[in-house]
Amino acid sequence: PGGDVPATPGKEVQLSLDMDLQLRGLELFGEESGAAVLMDCRSGDILAMVSAPSFDANRFVRGLSAAEYKALAEYDHKPLFNKALTATYPPGSTFKTLVAVAALEAGFSADMTINCPGHWNFGGRRWRCDAVHGATNMHDAIATSCDTYFYTISLKLGPDRIADTARRFGLGQAFDIGIPGQKKGLIPDTAYKRRAFPRDPVWHPGETPSFGIGQGYTLVTALQQCVAAARMANGRKALVPRLIRSVGGVARPDASAAPDLDFDPAHLALVREAMGSVTTRGTAARTGQIGLGDVRMSGKTGTAQGYNYNGGRGVHGTAGPWHLRDHAWFTGFAPHDTPRYAIAVLVEHGGFGAQAAAPRARDLMRLALLKDPELRSRIERPPAPPVAVADSRGPVEGGPA
Repeated sequence: PGGDVPATPGKEVQLSLDMDLQLRGLELFGEESGAAVLMDCRSGDILAMVSAPSFDANRFVRGLSAAEYKALAEYDHKPLFNKALTATYPPGSTFKTLVAVAALEAGFSADMTINCPGHWNFGGRRWRCDAVHGATNMHDAIATSCDTYFYTISLKLGPDRIADTARRFGLGQAFDIGIPGQKKGLIPDTAYKRRAFPRDPVWHPGETPSFGIGQGYTLVTALQQCVAAARMANGRKALVPRLIRSVGGVARPDASAAPDLDFDPAHLALVREAMGSVTTRGTAARTGQIGLGDVRMSGKTGTAQGYNYNGGRGVHGTAGPWHLRDHAWFTGFAPHDTPRYAIAVLVEHGGFGAQAAAPRARDLMRLALLKDPELRSRIERPPAPPVAVADSRGPVEGGPA
């Protein structure tokens, strides 16, 4: 009744996103379905948060035709679904890094070896491993992603210790970044089993090995995976992600306001070192090298079952129908020695993490490193001049053996 209400300018909102990284992330996915999140693991700033495939939001302003909306809504790659925040997936073998921390915190020795003959017998069934790893310690189990090692160690730990560690890394929770619709996913434990399955409330020992390799009931988002990688990389703070950097010129809280990450720093350092071996001699040795001199990326690959393989439903790799294939993950950080940026990449039904997710993580991380002036100067630093070494014949050009 009072007529039109005049518009009032709102406060300026500054986001943390880097447009170059955001566009490069979309470019890397092409027509593939998935998500990528890249964070500054010092401040918690989200520099890229990609959900692919994308769509032109301006088309909604003018109004979509029924046919246009139907095409978007019914496309099996789900462009209208935010896969970074709303979609949840099993984390697969990326979860093994957190199980390793849980084991170290519980007093297990990293030097303890477990024999992997390519399988593990338990509960009247044979659990497979992707390779014969032989006598394997924790470092090598992470580098080569040995299922047998983590089947065994998770059974010794039990679900509650694993779940507590995973939650302390940020899994199973939503974050206040100003965007609604986040899913918390699921980090199961014995209390969850009692709530969700009143007819069978007991957590059975046979449910733990799947949990230990990031399968079973476990579900996470790409944002949570990046937060976990950032906390692992930072090693001191329980970082929370920040998408809105300031409102009206007033900065939002950054990492300085985050609580301490209450883990033994030596345990985190050991796992980070093993993650460095993933990209040098482990599962991502061929696809995780960023080619920037002594600046290298560390991480963990993951191949997560979307379906159980029994009855021919699930497809391991990319040999079958797209919607039945495994999901591909890579989580990590760089540089390995002085972490600045953390990343999580999911390729929905992409097959193997090393083949589908690691190369995309590598290329997006490479751009982030090259855009950092301090790191770029390190990358472009000229090689040291040759050292003159004298021998009985006089000075010659050379260097240390």
